[in-house]
Order: sequence, then C-alpha cells, then structure tokens
Amino acid sequence: MSEAIAGERGAGIPRLLKNTRVYFIGNALNRMGAFLLLPLYTRYLTPGQYGSLELVFVSVALVKIMMGMNLSHATLRFHFEYETKSDRDALTSTLLLFVNLWGLLFMLLLIALSRPFSIGMTGSDAYAFLFFLGFILLFFEVASEAPLACLRAQEQSTLFVASSGLHLIFRVALNIYLVVALQKGVEGVLIGNILASATLWGFLSVMTLKNKRLCYDRQKMGALLKYSLPLALAALPGLFIKNADRLFLGWYASLDVLGLYALAMRFQMILDGFVLEPFHLGFGPFRFSIMRQENAARTLATLLTWFALLLCFGGLLIILLSPEVIVLLADRSFHEAYKIIPLLILVTFLRGIHYVFQSGILIAKQTKVIPPITAASAVLNIAALYFLTPRFGAIGAALALVLASLLDTALTYHFSQRVYPVPFELGRIGKILAAAVLVFAAASLIESLIGPLALWSGVVIKLALGIFVFPLLLFLFRFPTQQELKTIGDVTEQIRTKLYLFRRGAVQS
Repeated sequence: MSEAIAGERGAGIPRLLKNTRVYFIGNALNRMGAFLLLPLYTRYLTPGQYGSLELVFVSVALVKIMMGMNLSHATLRFHFEYETKSDRDALTSTLLLFVNLWGLLFMLLLIALSRPFSIGMTGSDAYAFLFFLGFILLFFEVASEAPLACLRAQEQSTLFVASSGLHLIFRVALNIYLVVALQKGVEGVLIGNILASATLWGFLSVMTLKNKRLCYDRQKMGALLKYSLPLALAALPGLFIKNADRLFLGWYASLDVLGLYALAMRFQMILDGFVLEPFHLGFGPFRFSIMRQENAARTLATLLTWFALLLCFGGLLIILLSPEVIVLLADRSFHEAYKIIPLLILVTFLRGIHYVFQSGILIAKQTKVIPPITAASAVLNIAALYFLTPRFGAIGAALALVLASLLDTALTYHFSQRVYPVPFELGRIGKILAAAVLVFAAASLIESLIGPLALWSGVVIKLALGIFVFPLLLFLFRFPTQQELKTIGDVTEQIRTKLYLFRRGAVQS
C-alpha cells in the first residue's frame, strides 16, 4: 500500500469534518441560488405554471438514472480499489468518455420523444418544447456528475465549491434576465438552467482532465458497470418513490395544487442542501476509506447519531419558520404550502438515516439486495398514492411518501445489519425525534390558543422554541453521554478562554 493511500485511510473523522464543511459551503451556494430565485418564480409564475415546470423536472428525474446509471457512486467505490495514480487517472478518463458519449446518444433519443412525454405527463402536446429543453438540461446535469464524483473521490473539495459558486452566479443572473427582463416565463427558467449547467460542465471537464492522458480502459469500465447497474436498477423504483407524488398530483389534482406542493418541496430542499447533501458528499467516500479499520462500525454508529441530531434540528427550524417565510417571499396564492412541509421534512430525515444504514450493504458489495428493497417500497408508495392523493390532495401525496420511506429505511437497516453489523444508537435517535415532536406540538398549540401570530412575534417565539427548548428537552431526556457532556464542557471552556483573550487584547490595544 502506498504512503499516500495509507494517509487517506488514517486521517479519519477530522478529514470527514473538513470536507463536509467545504461541501456545506458549496451546497449552501447552490441552495442560496434556489432561495434567491424563489420570490422570482412565485411572483412571475402562476401556481399552474410552477406546476408545469415541476412536471418537466419530474420527467427529467425519472429518466436521469438511466442516463447516469449511478456511475458517479461507483467511481467513489472503485477509486479506493486502485493504489497508483496512473490507475486512478485511467479510471477518471474512462468514466468521462463513457458518460459523455452515452449521455449524448440518450439525450437525442429523449428529444425525439418530447411530444409523447408531454402528452403522457399533462394530457396535451402543448408542453412539448418544455420537455425538449428539460432533456437538454438533463444531459449537462448528468455529464457534470462524473467529474464532480472524481473531485469528491480525490477530496478536492475546494474546487468542488468553486464550481458551485460559478454555477450559482450564472444561474441567478440568467434566470433574472430571461424571466424578468425578457418575460420568457417557464421557458426562460429552463434556458437559464441549461446555459448555467453547460458552463459548469465545461469548467469541470477541463479541470478534472487537466494533466491527465485521455484513455479508455474496457476492464475498468466493465467493473464500474458491474457494480453500478444493480444500483441503477434499484434506483428506478426509488426514483419513482421520490417523484410519483408529483405525478399523481398532476393526474388526480391540478397544476395549481402541484405548484403549492412544488413550493413546499423547495423548503425540503433547504434541509437537503444545507445538511443532507454536504454530509452525503463527505460521508460517501469516507465510509469506504475507513472500512478496513477495526473501529469502523463504531465510527459509523456515532456519526449517525450526531448526524440525526443535526438533521432534526435543521428540519425543526424549517418547519417552525416556514409559514412566516412563505408570507414574506411568495404571492398569497402560494401561502397554503406550509401545511405540507412537516411531512416532507420527515421524508428527508428518513432518507438521511437510510443513507448511513446502507453503508453495510455497500461495504460488503451486496448491492443485489437493494433492488428488492426499493421495489417493495415503490409498490407501497404507488398503493398509498392511489388511495390517499384523490382524497387528501397534497397532504395525501406527502403522507404516501413518508410511508414508503419508512419501509425503505427499515428494510435497508435489516439487510445491512445481516451482512455488516453496526451498533447504531436507535434509542438515542428516538429521543431526538421525541424532543422535536414535542416542540412542534408546543408551537401548534400556541397558535391554536391565541390564533395566527403576527409575523415577527411568530418568528421570535418559534426561534426560542427551536434554539432553547429543543436542547433543553434533550438534556431532560438524558441524550448526551457523560463523555459527550465532558467534551461539550471542554469546548465551551475553550471558547470562553478565546473570547476572554480576545477582549483583553482589544482593551489593551
């Protein structure tokens, strides 16, 4: 084993935390762009137009896995199989060549099917051009995933953030110009995203292949496909679970209801972008880099507990503050969207837990068990959507997604524990959820007793519940261990010492 590879495996949790912080900045930039554009979309687009845009994004998401074939994840796994730089460079070059050629061919096929997609998704061919634009956007998004995966595997997190900043600037500027200045509506949103994604793709491709010799290794590509195809097959029902809610709303409700649901999902994406995705980006390669260490299972268990706490705290704040934020940012026709947000935040929490539970299956290379798990979850999701969406609309669609995510998470935990046991701290995670539920119930009770709160008084009260009452409940539930309490005390003392020295220096100066 080379010295460089040994160093990779020995850095441990500090390296994970460092990379996760950097990935947080990158995702924060992307989500900032989405949040900056939210008032633009909700004031220059009607709920129906927003709903039609969401149907295009759903269609893109449903075919995205067939174009990408989950090769970006396979890259993370196989990067650590090779010990030399030449092998790793060959893996990178092979991946990029394959993904771009296959993606181009697949895009051309989809473009030819734009009209059938429009009819199948909306019942009309009036949206065919929107689907045409959506499939072009799909190519650049998938083609960008490969170099991004290579950057993650090589832990070039700073370059990852630089590319996110570049994408943010172009996306916001182009969307404002096309939607506000040129009044292009939904078409302007898609064209702006295409141009921004194409710029990102070009930048990433050049930076990833810099100082590398272009080559194609059939053996390496075969190994990637053998590993990734079961994951891609498993992801198909998983993608249906993730997107079927909007399909059923489009079929059984209306584009206006779908527009409200899409706005609620943007708040879910805040938790995705600021907590879930940065952790995934850092944790994905990390779990493979420590898999040969003796304490790997214990490390995974501890990480999940504190990740669940972070997810729950962030999700709770979003749920509590979403009514006030929607009033500030969106037109009155979108205000009812806040009612859907708690269920969607719960789905994000379950997905975060599921991602860590899945580690044992991936480390043991038992990916063949994933397709049956996701297929079972998809069946439950379809059945629940069929019965709940016509009766309860957007709330029913979100509830169906919760049920499917629960089954997916439970089955993944069961099978992963059979091939790679990890002592997950489920009792402590239960205490986190109990504290969050109590705080949410308290906020709901306050509003029911005194009526809707004034905007800023509501923000203050809810922030107090989230920031002070939630941690207090965790202490009352005896969530922190003695060792963790000691660590918290040590860190607090260090902060106090630094503040004291800072103030003393300021006074003397």
